Amino acid sequence: MSKRKVEPLLRQFSREKSFFIASVLPAWMWGPYDAGPTASGQITLDAVRHALPPAIPPGGCSVVDARDVAAGMLRLAEMGRSGERYILSGPFVELGEIVTRLAALTQVKPPKVRLPFAGAMALAAFAETWSRLTHKPTPLSIEGIRLMNARLAATSAKAQRKLGVTFRPFEDTLADCVAWAKARSPKAADAAA
Repeated sequence: MSKRKVEPLLRQFSREKSFFIASVLPAWMWGPYDAGPTASGQITLDAVRHALPPAIPPGGCSVVDARDVAAGMLRLAEMGRSGERYILSGPFVELGEIVTRLAALTQVKPPKVRLPFAGAMALAAFAETWSRLTHKPTPLSIEGIRLMNARLAATSAKAQRKLGVTFRPFEDTLADCVAWAKARSPKAADAAA
C-alpha cells in the first residue's frame, strides 16, 4: 500500500525536478544468496533441511530470478524512460509445482496433501494469530493465500521489448537456490545423512 502512495509523489518530483525515476515491478523473486531469507529463500532452506510443510496451499504466481531483476534494473538505468513502469516476470508457476521441484532437487518426499482454499485460509488465520502472540514471523498469511489463489500471471512483454531483458528458466533458478542453500546450511548435511 505504501508503494502505491509514494509512486505518484515520485512521479511529481520527477516532473518538477527533471529527475529520472522509473518503476520496476518484479514478480515473486527467487535466487541464490538470499541471506534474509525471504519467503522463497526460507522454502528453499526448508527443502534442503528436509523440513517441507506437510501440506501445500492452493494457487501459484509469476516468478522471476532475482539476478534477472538486477540485470533488468541496470537495463532500465541505461535505456528506460522516466515515469514508466516495467514488470519483470518469468512464468506463472503453481506453488505445488515449486515445492515438488524443490523436493526432487533435495531428494526429499514432497508433501502429498493439497489444502483446499477454505482450509488454507483457516490455517493462515491461525498462523497470523500465533505470530502476533509469539512475535515470530509466519510464512502463511491470509493475503498471501488470496493472492496465490487469484492465480495472477504477469507479463514482461514491455520490458522485453523496450529494455531487451531476458529471463533464465525457473528450473535453473531453483537448482541454483538449492546449491547455495546446501552450501550455506550446516543442517543440510545432517539431514541428508
